Amino acid sequence: MALGGLAEVFFGVRAEQQSLENIARPLTAEEADAAWRDEPAPQDARDRSRPERDRRAADEREQRIADRTARRRERERTGARRYRPGTGSGSRMYSPGTAGTAGTASRTSAMAEQRLDDEVEQITQALQESGATSRDQLEQAVSGRSWGPGRFRRALRESEREARIKGVGKSSYAPADGRGRSGSAPDDPHDQQ
Repeated sequence: MALGGLAEVFFGVRAEQQSLENIARPLTAEEADAAWRDEPAPQDARDRSRPERDRRAADEREQRIADRTARRRERERTGARRYRPGTGSGSRMYSPGTAGTAGTASRTSAMAEQRLDDEVEQITQALQESGATSRDQLEQAVSGRSWGPGRFRRALRESEREARIKGVGKSSYAPADGRGRSGSAPDDPHDQQ
């Protein structure tokens, strides 16, 4: 505690009763100033310094996440789900007890979408490396149990919806590029589209 007090004396900023914008310049202000001076925004300059392959991969990832989110919203608006009571997943209602309940615009929701994309990518990579594999072996290969309850199943379902993998046999999966057996449908009716 004493070290914290000394650090505050030397490095502290007088910020009582002041807004954050008065203390530190917001990043969006830097971008606005750069646009006013006809200069590239700092984030744009950083993006241009990245290799083309990395930029293309990031753009593809953002597009996959946007498409997945749009498909989920469409599914939630159709059928019996649209009559589900409550505020719904896209609501921006205030919830005093739970953080991150602001709907799809919240940061935690965006992070969850990125984690789902990473998990889908892991499943796809594992199947490309090993070929047709049973569900249990695939879950073990990607350490799906450590992802959390229901996350492996959701990532598997999304991989199938995006046609990155295909169900073969009773509970086996293969990469969508054709390695492995073909000709059968997934055994879980919830996984079929």
